Amino acid sequence: MITFKPHPKTALLSSELSLSYAELNGRIGDKKKWLEDRGWKSCRVAIDLPDSYTLLEWTAANWQQRNHVLLLDQRMKEDEKQARLRLFSPDLTLSAELPNPKQVVSFFQPEVAVSLSAEDGKNADRSAPAGNNSDGVPQPSNEWQALTLFSSGSTGTPKSITRTYQSLLDEWSGYAREEGSPGLNSLVLCLVPLSHALGLMSAAMHTLLQGGTVAFPDFINGEEIVSAIERYEVSHVYGVAFHYKLMEARMEEFVRQSGNVRSGKPLYLISSGGPLPSDLAGRYRERIGLPIGQQYGMSEIGYISVDFTDSHSPSLGKISQHIRYEWSEEQPQLAIRLDKSPYADKQDNWITDPHGDGTSGTLYTQDLVHIDEHGFLTVIGRSNDQISIGGLKVTLQEIEAALREHPLIREAAAVHYEHPVLERVIEAFIVWDKPAVTQPLDDIIRWLRNVLSDYKIPKKLHVIEQLPLSAAGKLLRGELLKEHSHGTHR
Repeated sequence: MITFKPHPKTALLSSELSLSYAELNGRIGDKKKWLEDRGWKSCRVAIDLPDSYTLLEWTAANWQQRNHVLLLDQRMKEDEKQARLRLFSPDLTLSAELPNPKQVVSFFQPEVAVSLSAEDGKNADRSAPAGNNSDGVPQPSNEWQALTLFSSGSTGTPKSITRTYQSLLDEWSGYAREEGSPGLNSLVLCLVPLSHALGLMSAAMHTLLQGGTVAFPDFINGEEIVSAIERYEVSHVYGVAFHYKLMEARMEEFVRQSGNVRSGKPLYLISSGGPLPSDLAGRYRERIGLPIGQQYGMSEIGYISVDFTDSHSPSLGKISQHIRYEWSEEQPQLAIRLDKSPYADKQDNWITDPHGDGTSGTLYTQDLVHIDEHGFLTVIGRSNDQISIGGLKVTLQEIEAALREHPLIREAAAVHYEHPVLERVIEAFIVWDKPAVTQPLDDIIRWLRNVLSDYKIPKKLHVIEQLPLSAAGKLLRGELLKEHSHGTHR
């Protein structure tokens, strides 16, 4: 089970509280004993807590008890949480006694008072024998269900995704072999939610297993992030494109004033959760002198590839050695072989091996990728974002990239939908770079005709204040389609 070595150093760090490895292990041990004394072993536990040391401690304690953990994203509304709890059917739910006193997206609390409740009609003695899963079926040593997350819903209805403890071990083992990954002497600044795979698995748990230190900023704003980098002498920052936009001006000012970032010591900036805008990456590289590395993965299997130094842009590194994959120029959708489906329900992107044991199969990532002769992977689009207009292929990313080239447009997103007469229709949403400086949308369309073929031109353009993004930074096209259908855009 997951254990952290008793290194004589700081494990968790924030301005309010720091914990040594001895203190962290003691807290985890106390929580494990609480669970053990009450018979909570090999059962289902939902953790509904804000980002905190408390969340990490309860997660580790439950895994030491071989409990199947569901982590609930605090950005979800209450009805969304309840829907996921009904699907997961936990035996025990751990939630915060008091609501976060400040906005959850910007405020970190090291410690959270926890309310523990068994579900109505459930019995604390539902636990299975130590070698069994929560359904009582005998399992190999580490093949018990350890973690359930729900997808962001960026590509449709959120999916219930479950991973075994062995899959977590395989991911940590692969990540430790990556050049530039956090190690014993690393100090990681975590900007991403701990209820997401990037924050939990890569930034926090991996670093702690390696003996490094994980730090958290008090607030998510540019000033605080850069101050934390300077104050803690950070070696790695885990964020999404949003964070790097937020801290860009302050980071540029810091580098200009100090002459360097950390006296020649490496500082790795890692972005994940969606495409990193090339102009943003370019400004960091040219003005600040820091490349933004990128990590590619999915909740179903964790990280797939990572390039900490942006050494082979626009690639996202090489596919991890622990992943079995299929890819060809003729079939560019990345497919990953797994021993068991990660989904609770039937999903179109999971195909069971017809010649296998009935459980193994292939997970189709829906990502169209290119892998060069050296093994470096580049994501070129989504299979479900490639559509046919009059028999001609169009990718939404191509339209979005063209719109972002317009000098007045900062962000753009395209959507498509069925039309009773026109069959398939594309519309696009734009965010002005400076709201006070705009242009008639008809002029934007005319400009677009100079860079795109006519069949790729959106039927309509809509102006919105910001693109809807998931907590992990992924574009939520479904929300844009809702805006289209409800007419809430301008």
